Amino acid sequence: MDPGTIVAVIQVASKVLSLISKYYLDVKDAKADIEHLINQITVYRKILQNVERLVERGGSKRLPAASVMAIKESHDDIKSLEERLTPSKRKKAMSRLGRTALTWPFSKDKFRECVTKIEKHIASLNLALNCDQTSLVLKIDESQELSQLSVAEGAAFDSFHRQNEPRCISDTRVDILNRLYEWSQMDDRCIFWLNGMAGTGKSTIARTIAANLDNTGSLGANFFFSRGVGDLGHAGRFVTTLAHQLANTIPLLKPYICKAITNNPRICYQDLRKQWKELIIQPLLDSASQCPPLTFVIDALDECDDEANMKLILQLFVESDKFSSIRLGMIVTSRPETPIRLGFKNMPEIIHEDLILHNVPRNIVEHDIFVFLDFEFAKIGRDHSLENWPDKKEIDHVVRASDCLFIYAATVCRFIKESSLLPPEERLEAILQNSDARGYSAGATANLDEMYVQILQCSFKQEGIVQDGQRFRYVVGSIVVLSDILSVSTLSNLLGLSRRQVEAAISPLHSLLNVPNDPHSPVRLLHPSFRDFLLDKDRCKDDRFLVDRGDANKSLASACLQLLVKTLKEDICDLKAPGATVSDLQPHVIDSHLPKDIQYACQYWVDHLEQATPEQRIEVGLCDNGQIDKFFHVQLLHWLEALSIVRKVSEGVKMLVKLELMLQNGENPYLLATVYDAKRFLLSNRAVLEDAPLQLYTSALLFSPEKSLTRVRYYDESSDPIRMYPHSEATWGPCLQALEVHANTVAFSRDGLLASGSPDSSIRLWDPATGSLLCTLEGHSELVNALAFSPNGNLASGSGDETVRLWDPSTGALLSTLRGHSSSVNAVAFSPDGKLASGSADKTVRLWDPTTRSLQSVFDGHSGSVYCLAFSLDGKLASGSDDTTIRLWDLATGSLLRTLEGHSNYVSSIEFMPNGKLVSAGWDNTVQFWDIAKGALINVFETKSGIGAWSHLAFSLGSTLAIAERNMIQLYSQANGVFEALGNFSRKTSTLESLPDSEQVARASDEQLVRLYDQDQKAFRSLEGHSSHIWAIAFSSDGLQLASAGNDGTIRLWDPHERADESKSAVSDQVTVVAFSPNGKQLASNSKDSVVQLWDPVTGSLLRSLKGHSEPVKDIVFSASCQQLASASWDRTVRLWNVANGEAQAVLKVNNVIAYKILFSPDCAQLATYNTEYLQLWDIATGQQRNKHMYQLNKLLVMPGDMALSPKDSQLALISSSFVQDNSQWEIILLLWDYASGTLVEASEDELQAGFENFVITYSLDGKLLALASFFKTILWDPIRLQKLHVFNIECVKELSFSNDGSRLYTDRGLIQFSSASTCDASEQSIPRIWSLERGWLLLNGKKVLWIHPNYRPKDREIGYARSGDRVAFIHSSGRIFYLHFSSSILAIQPRVIATIDMKSS
Repeated sequence: MDPGTIVAVIQVASKVLSLISKYYLDVKDAKADIEHLINQITVYRKILQNVERLVERGGSKRLPAASVMAIKESHDDIKSLEERLTPSKRKKAMSRLGRTALTWPFSKDKFRECVTKIEKHIASLNLALNCDQTSLVLKIDESQELSQLSVAEGAAFDSFHRQNEPRCISDTRVDILNRLYEWSQMDDRCIFWLNGMAGTGKSTIARTIAANLDNTGSLGANFFFSRGVGDLGHAGRFVTTLAHQLANTIPLLKPYICKAITNNPRICYQDLRKQWKELIIQPLLDSASQCPPLTFVIDALDECDDEANMKLILQLFVESDKFSSIRLGMIVTSRPETPIRLGFKNMPEIIHEDLILHNVPRNIVEHDIFVFLDFEFAKIGRDHSLENWPDKKEIDHVVRASDCLFIYAATVCRFIKESSLLPPEERLEAILQNSDARGYSAGATANLDEMYVQILQCSFKQEGIVQDGQRFRYVVGSIVVLSDILSVSTLSNLLGLSRRQVEAAISPLHSLLNVPNDPHSPVRLLHPSFRDFLLDKDRCKDDRFLVDRGDANKSLASACLQLLVKTLKEDICDLKAPGATVSDLQPHVIDSHLPKDIQYACQYWVDHLEQATPEQRIEVGLCDNGQIDKFFHVQLLHWLEALSIVRKVSEGVKMLVKLELMLQNGENPYLLATVYDAKRFLLSNRAVLEDAPLQLYTSALLFSPEKSLTRVRYYDESSDPIRMYPHSEATWGPCLQALEVHANTVAFSRDGLLASGSPDSSIRLWDPATGSLLCTLEGHSELVNALAFSPNGNLASGSGDETVRLWDPSTGALLSTLRGHSSSVNAVAFSPDGKLASGSADKTVRLWDPTTRSLQSVFDGHSGSVYCLAFSLDGKLASGSDDTTIRLWDLATGSLLRTLEGHSNYVSSIEFMPNGKLVSAGWDNTVQFWDIAKGALINVFETKSGIGAWSHLAFSLGSTLAIAERNMIQLYSQANGVFEALGNFSRKTSTLESLPDSEQVARASDEQLVRLYDQDQKAFRSLEGHSSHIWAIAFSSDGLQLASAGNDGTIRLWDPHERADESKSAVSDQVTVVAFSPNGKQLASNSKDSVVQLWDPVTGSLLRSLKGHSEPVKDIVFSASCQQLASASWDRTVRLWNVANGEAQAVLKVNNVIAYKILFSPDCAQLATYNTEYLQLWDIATGQQRNKHMYQLNKLLVMPGDMALSPKDSQLALISSSFVQDNSQWEIILLLWDYASGTLVEASEDELQAGFENFVITYSLDGKLLALASFFKTILWDPIRLQKLHVFNIECVKELSFSNDGSRLYTDRGLIQFSSASTCDASEQSIPRIWSLERGWLLLNGKKVLWIHPNYRPKDREIGYARSGDRVAFIHSSGRIFYLHFSSSILAIQPRVIATIDMKSS
């Protein structure tokens, strides 16, 4: 509806109100009716004004038909009311004479009818307005959802920067366009491949057909790839761009696409297959009955920079065809590059149609080129007032010279019409003379090449080019080898030239380059053939214009380095907070601190260096003491910080790997060592640097080895560094990086891809070189138990959902789902010729043909679950089961060949040896060797691990056998057919693998490490790092990496050839409790031998050992004076110690019950103990019990909680959870005990959720406030009046502390302020320092301070660390203790305010 109509209705309503007001003054006998009418008209007018605002905001440009009708009908009735209320001319005249002429024009019935109509209009308009406002909200929400999609700017055919790109003119490409359009409307085949050599006009045709389809409403979306043009050169934003276009082009699809984004907000960051499924296919399926046939146009697929993604895109298109309800066609253009050609060759012909442009008859192409030239020359002639120019012969001449390449004709036209002192006739004459001189068809591109030379010579002759072409090669040479498009402004900054110098070099080239008037818009090649020409010495015959690829890349690499040295600095984006993340930064902030030239230099300097020759690299400075060496010593961390900010950390790893390869000749050992160390540094810290760049200067340096070259260079220079005692490992160990993801099985493909299976039923594919997640395969509905790669690279997975699934790892496609098992699939294995076997808890083994997806055989014979499978080199299949047997099967017949009986418990692992013998391991603590030909047991090795130990076996390709078992490791070497034990070590073991070349074997264990055995030295070494049980390990095919999956939620990638640092802290491997003294000068820990140990946290030295307990110690606490220490043990005693001399002062026997908690009173005169039966108070001086209260009541069990002693009176508070036997439920109990009088008050704290909780409780210094917290809530009490003051819905609080004046409550989540205080008082000297550990981060008063490297995290974050003011101690699962000492700048971080309450109102 026209907004003017609404305004007109509002004006009428206003006039009616004005008229009624006159009646109100004049008419005395209808006051009530008039007031009622005034109210109704006022409401009516307000509603119309709301509608007007809605329309103005654009929310309802097309009001629903009901709304339009309601407004029109109301307008007619209001107009009628206006006419009825308007006095007649006679009455107006009488009124002017001073006589009252107005009478109320309504009878009671008429008035009631009038008001009823108005009320009806109000109701209708209200309903319409509500609908429209709801629609507006939905549209706003949809716009917000769509804004989350990453869009490649310029990908669409009608985008701004493509507005001058040509389309087919009338009477050209007629047959091709008709064929494409008819195919889009009728053909059942889902893909049309238009391919041709460079210059044959593919993109022009694609733009034209896209425009035609758009005009008819059948264009779904389009994407025009362009190599080296930012997001148009890769597939990273391919699907999200298509989805964004689809939502805006087809309104019907928008809600479905928005729903997909709402359901999965991280869809933009996930793999292409998942994006395609959720953003394209599912919305089309959901709207299939209403959605019209749609066509996608994809141009220049060959310019996508990743061959794997080209293949994946084609695969996605093919898979779309299987959804019969979706009417979706794809027009794809490309050069006939090998990956694409092979992709189409492997497709069934029924789903695609091809058209090869360079096979179109020559006469048709020449006709089209003639029409094009005639049209363009006519425009040039009109612009220059040229009549009858050029003649037909001249046009024919150019047509023949073009040799059927449209790019030739288009470039000639651009050159001739280019604004210049040289007139068009002379420019055309130059082209014609040049073609006469060389003749035609001297080669596939000869005519095009000569034309390029002619244009360059003509352009720069006129512009006065420097004779040697140096500036041309520097500027234009850089443009043609750039990895991304850059503007004139950015390019000048990068090259160290003025903008005028760059413009002078490219301004004569408007016929070859797209040079925008705006210096901040990118310069582009008009056609990639110009790049090919300039870089090929056989094509570019004029040396002044020939660009040497190596020289151009050398110059760019040097320019990039110079720019980075000049501009990079620490905290370049002014993040300040050590825990600040990249997601905290807005894009415009990043661009202002890291402009495009710096971003380009950061990302591509190594790529340019790689494309230079070895000699040119040395000129850039790739040598000891060269420019790159100095760069690593000054700017390495700044460079890595910039990569983190632009989210290119994984690319940084690849760049360092490339540098390392460039230095492998050994001529620059120091620089090689520096680069290697930088690579290890980045790999080790990649996880945190992906999002928290400033952790480079704290966490990354702190946890790097003491002798790391990066740490040595930068650690002491960092401002107020965090210190760790004792120092970290001396050198880099075997662990390259830790991938933080839960996994229970891992496998390497032959080409180095890493797959992991997870408890969440997903499979993840990783790039082990960088640690980056490539894609996630979803399809299973239960735990993934087993993975195996086939000889041809496909992946098989077995799951608890009773299926085996086959995947194509290169595309992420699910190839097939093999069903047949009736219980969990526990094992999968491929035969040497590619057959697939699966073993299940349903007691069967099934053999499948992966090619046909058919079941070949079912091997039925086991009486228990099948847990392991193995194929021999000659194709025999063995299966191991919990029925204690191994069975050998004939693959051809499916019959049982032999049953090997020897184990007395589960068979957990089997492997064939290279000589055909079989080795097996089982839960009966034996490893058995079999001659399968005879069915004879050759040898038995007995292990020492104890019954019930899972084992895993592996062979190297030679003659080394490794056996891993829960409590044991054995390594065997074959000499003259006899196996000799090389090692026998009683350590818990679960899985084992071996290197391919008989050099080493590895095993994983319950002691959270992997051990490696060297056959020659007959020795073992440890790969330590996991903090929990290791589920699985696997070697890469080249033996250069080992992957291990642990119960600690990490997959670790190891270099098995790297020796670990043997220097470890001399601390027991069973430490579970640590506690700092209040002054931070001592630290106490328990040990496996029941000894309490006192340490110096600065030096890490052991001060003294406190011996006396007969069982392990479970709790340790210092007194406030630091002179005494109390320890509670599983031996049911609490001991008091003199810290100064280590002597025992007293032994407190706590009623033969283990003490859950011990606590010194603030005055150090008393000690409180708490267990399931008693609250007890002890006199420190005498060691005697002062008072006790038996606490059993009706409670069946009391779980550990927390207690606190009031600083001001004799009150003790206890919070815990108890199981109430009467109603079989848990409840939270708050006990307040006045131990002076013996009074005990029990309160049920119903605000807290009951169960197995960790509670915390504390008093204010004046004893007037009591705070308690659980996982779900934090509560404030008045302990004197026994009154609950406030409940905070603040979760996961584990630390509480009041400020000195009681006006603030500090928690590990942040600060709760009382009264009217609005900010934290920085002058308060006693701000508590509350440390907490959450998801790998150490937090101070609720703010992220330090990311703790997985190698240093405690196994249990609840009991695995202690804190005291400026120090924090960690217990690693290995038993080592690490102390962190924080600088004043870190400690000065103010807590974040998470709640403010008015205590008066409370």
